[in-house]
Amino acid sequence: MRLTPVHALLAVTLMLAPKALPAASFCGHSVEILNFSEVNLARGADITGIVRVSCFGGKTDFKLLASPGQSGNFTAREMSNAKGSTLRYNLFTDATRTTVWGDGLSDGTGTIDFTNNGITTSFMVFYGRVPPGQQPSIGDYTDSVVVTLRY
Repeated sequence: MRLTPVHALLAVTLMLAPKALPAASFCGHSVEILNFSEVNLARGADITGIVRVSCFGGKTDFKLLASPGQSGNFTAREMSNAKGSTLRYNLFTDATRTTVWGDGLSDGTGTIDFTNNGITTSFMVFYGRVPPGQQPSIGDYTDSVVVTLRY
């Protein structure tokens, strides 16, 4: 049996949603573009992503929230290709991939919460999965998720 080549790329954009910080505070951030690479549809695929946050000027509590992507549904995220075919996937806050990463309010989703000590960079890890057993057409699949850094 020949497996269909499917390439899945997830573009993640980080947006700031700040509250008042001390005048001398500054935050910088970056997110990796996630590439599931070629997906074996019989086995599915798992990835790990990183959000880097650096804040200077005092200890700050943060929340990282993720949008549902093009599907509009946190628990049923989908990538699509140019032909309109879809590929199910999801993002999670934990390595066991049990808590869907979202806004912390909708569909029982969770957020990634952390405290920055004001002088170091925090590396926040999140997890992705393309479940096995799908039958999408050959092609390149993409989705775009906005990650909001709330502090």
